[in-house]
Amino acid sequence: MSKKTDFARRAVDMASAMAHLADSLETMEKIYAAREYGTAGVITDADLAELGITSEDFNAILGVIVRFGQFINGQAVVATDNRIVVNKYRTDV
Repeated sequence: MSKKTDFARRAVDMASAMAHLADSLETMEKIYAAREYGTAGVITDADLAELGITSEDFNAILGVIVRFGQFINGQAVVATDNRIVVNKYRTDV
């Protein structure tokens, strides 16, 4: 396989990963609304303790998720360094 083909395959894989994230985002939005996490069922520090994060951390993660949804759906996105949040909470390294 050539380097060009490897590069193209990686681009296709990334597009597929973004599609899966977009699908997950839609599901998360429905669950968030159904369980009223934004209103009556607010997620607290106590709820998140077993994950080792705070509600402030969680809100930062949700912010990245919301901005990704806006981006993928062609909406205006507030410019911010989402990479800081993503790197802080990644679990693969």
